[in-house]
Amino acid sequence: MFTITAHKDNQLKQQSVTLKILPPGVQPYSFNNDEPMSIVDNGAVAQESEIFVPQQMSTFSLAVELAVRHSWRSDLAIELVSPGGSVHSLHNRNGGSGDDINQIYKIDTFNGENAYGPWRLRIIDKAPGNVGELRNWKLHLDGFSSLPHGQRLLR
Repeated sequence: MFTITAHKDNQLKQQSVTLKILPPGVQPYSFNNDEPMSIVDNGAVAQESEIFVPQQMSTFSLAVELAVRHSWRSDLAIELVSPGGSVHSLHNRNGGSGDDINQIYKIDTFNGENAYGPWRLRIIDKAPGNVGELRNWKLHLDGFSSLPHGQRLLR
């Protein structure tokens, strides 16, 4: 991130800008799960939704886009689990009595991991009285192939 500053006629203008430069070979990918999932009220175990990444690649950067309908978002704990088993907490019972979660989470926990395989979103409602629904979620990742040039993975 950098800030551009301009002066003209005794006026000062500033604008912050984020510049994302990907190294050679790194490509952007997006995967989504648009299948709604009901969130059990005060559940005993987490419910899971999955996105399967079909490419062998090393993760350079990752973001998760969530659309959750719930009338008391501080009831919810939400985690992302990589195919390798690493876990990152996206949301842990914060937000008070606010409604819904519509947010993008930028994560560096999984950088360097192989993205190939099932990514699981775990959601648990840890308090009684309010029900909700995972409307959809998206996995945005920048990755580079871990296979030699010209070689393809057969599945």
